[in-house]
This record gives sequence, C-alpha cells and structure tokens, in this order.
Amino acid sequence: MEKSKSFRAKLLGFLILFIPNKKLRRDLRNCYVYGFDDTQFEVINNNYKKNIERIRVKKKTEKIKVGFLVSENQKWNCQSVYDKMAESDEFEPLVLITKVYSDKHDDFGKFYTSVTENYEYFKSRGMNVEYAYNLEKNEYIGLDNFGIDILFYQQPWAIAPSQNMPVTSEFALSCYVTYGVPMICSPTDYDLNFYKMLWHQYAINEMVSDYYKKCSLKPLDNYKIVGHPKFDSYLINDDVKNEGYIIYAPHHSFAPSHLNFATFKWNGKYILEYAKSHPEFKFVFKPHPQLKTRMIKRHIMSEKEVDNYFEEWKKIAVFCDDADYYDLFKKSRLMITDCSSFLGEYFPTKNPVINLKNKNSVKLNPFGEAITDTYYKVYDLKTLKSTMKMLLEDNLDPMREQRIQRLQELNIINSSTADRILSVIKEELQ
Repeated sequence: MEKSKSFRAKLLGFLILFIPNKKLRRDLRNCYVYGFDDTQFEVINNNYKKNIERIRVKKKTEKIKVGFLVSENQKWNCQSVYDKMAESDEFEPLVLITKVYSDKHDDFGKFYTSVTENYEYFKSRGMNVEYAYNLEKNEYIGLDNFGIDILFYQQPWAIAPSQNMPVTSEFALSCYVTYGVPMICSPTDYDLNFYKMLWHQYAINEMVSDYYKKCSLKPLDNYKIVGHPKFDSYLINDDVKNEGYIIYAPHHSFAPSHLNFATFKWNGKYILEYAKSHPEFKFVFKPHPQLKTRMIKRHIMSEKEVDNYFEEWKKIAVFCDDADYYDLFKKSRLMITDCSSFLGEYFPTKNPVINLKNKNSVKLNPFGEAITDTYYKVYDLKTLKSTMKMLLEDNLDPMREQRIQRLQELNIINSSTADRILSVIKEELQ
C-alpha cells in the first residue's frame, strides 16, 4: 500500500513540474505530493492541544518519549539535546532512521548514506536507535509504532507523507532545529507550510526569528529563542590540540538553484593542486553530502572525474563525510568554503574564513551578514591565490580582532542550547 502511494506521489510530482505558474506548482506539490493542505493547520493545532494534555498525564508516571527522525547522518544536529535527554529522568530519546523521500535521489542513491549505514552510525555511538523504514518491504514504517510523544524533524523536505505532520500530529508534538546555522534570506527557511505546522521551531536568536517572521507570508508564532545545538560543541572542555588544519568545504548548489552558492567550477581544481604542492600544510576535505550528485547532474564533471577528484583528496588530506566534524573545526586554522551554514558553524573558532562567493547566490540574512563581514570574501581565482598566500604563507590575519569583537556582540555560545530546549519543553508541559 505504501509503495503504491509512493509511486503515485512521484508521478504527480513529475506532472506538476510542467505547470508554468510557480505558486500553483508549489501549492499542488504541497497538497498532493507531501500531504500538506491549508485546511490541516487547525486540525494539527487541535491535535497538539490533545497531545499536550495526554503527555501531562503520562509524565506523572512515565518518561516522555522523544523521537529524532533522521535520513542523513551528515545532517545530525541534535547530539547535545539527545545527550541531555538521555541523562534526564523525564525524557527517553530515540533516533528513528528513515529514508529520503524524493525521486530526485533514486538515480544517485549510491552517493548517499544508506538506511543501514545511518543506523550503524548511531548504533556505533551507543545510542538508542530504531529503523523507521522497512528494508525488506521497501516501505516506510508508521511512527505511531514507536510510542513517541515528541518528534524532532531533521529537515523540512523529502519527508514521506506517512511520516509528516498531518499524520504524526495525531500522536506527537513536532519540533524542528535547523540542521544548519540559518544564514540566508530564502523562503525555504521560513515560508514552507512545514514551519507553520510545527509545535515548536527553535531559533538561534531574535535577529533571525524576527527577520523570518517579517519575511514570511504565513504567520509564525511558534518560534522559541534557544540558540543552536551545534554550538554546544564549543562549550565542551575537551582540551583539543590545534593541528593547524585547513578545511576545504565546497557546497553543491550549482545553477540552476535557488541558492547558487557553489563556486567549484572556478576554484575546486586549484585548491586541490595547492594542497598537493604545499605538503607543509594539513588539509581536510569536507564536501557537502550532495556534492557528488550535483556535480554529475549539472555536468560539472563526469562520474569518473568526480570519483577521481575525491580519491585525489583522500590521498593527501583528511576526508570527512559525516557529522563528526567539530573536533576538526577546533583543530584547524582556516576554512575555505562557499557553504552558508559552515560560515556560521565555524565562527566560534575565531579563525579566518575564505568565503568563496558566487555573485548570483541568494542573499544572506542580517545574522549571516554580521558574521561574514568579518571574513575574507573572494569572487575570483586571482584574489583567492593572494588571500591564501596572505593567510597561510605570510601568516597574516588582519580581520582577527574584528571577528573576536563580533563574536562577543552576537553572544551565541554563552550557555547550553540543549538545556534551554529541555527547559522550554518542560515549561509548556507543566
């Protein structure tokens, strides 16, 4: 039954692509492919009210069971929240491994971590994890089978209809933490029906939430200002030794894309050759999980050329393709990237960033602008060469004091985000 629904949704999604009106195309896709319907907002909110009353009764004698729905371990962003809940007497966290719901991924499935690989990633860390996708039957498992009371979504798209809020709101309160640090001015970050349907969406600060509220066509009153769990990694006193790593982290958003961040075409080969010709420097290659797929689909390189490029990096650098990269951040001296989230995630290191720029990219939000004003913005190969020479060979960093001052002004790593999320949840369930 689930398989036939999946096929029907994919067929409808394909046919909808031929509708010229963008708004109509989006609304039809939301309704018939992803199961969203404007009339469902009230139903979902009523479901949440019932769930709150049920959970208030339950927590008197049992722990609140919290599910984290994950389809790509590289986007895992709630480790500190999971850990705090695992330590608590009031919560029981559970990672639920599902599959990306999109026909766009089927042809390039080998470039994505499989359901089994994602399961093993969390299992190897000693975490409580279950399959929410049946590999034998090739179908999604209803999340009501896991007895969860609260559900954290990993991302606002590519969610199976049977695991989306029109269904899950019947038995769980839905929460969302952006899997990346919100740096951009894009409707995909604030104007999807997904955001309005949430019980809670956790915002990094008022600068971001106020901006998104102002931009959104839909009223959003479910923001909770808590910070971002990824920044909790910087609060851990783990005495990590700085190894002087240079991190190269290319993004996948080649044109046509609403993001258009990718700059690989004019700098990807040069940065690899620079790393080869400067063995005195230690490099880390941290590509976006979708980089291989997009490079092939956008004809940047052939599949063989992409594989060779990745293999060349693996010979000379640390290769990182999972969510465990914060120790590498702490061990580094510089990041080179066109990835918007990393521009924010790396900021607390106080280290310089070469911000590879695409002049056609989506604009940054005020928070993103405040951070990147302290970075070295590079639009062409000539400037990239001179900037790398200044930062690496000449060991000069004229914007360092400006970054340190801006970090203090933004005040983003002052206390545990996980503690604040748990506090907000408990307060609303009293």
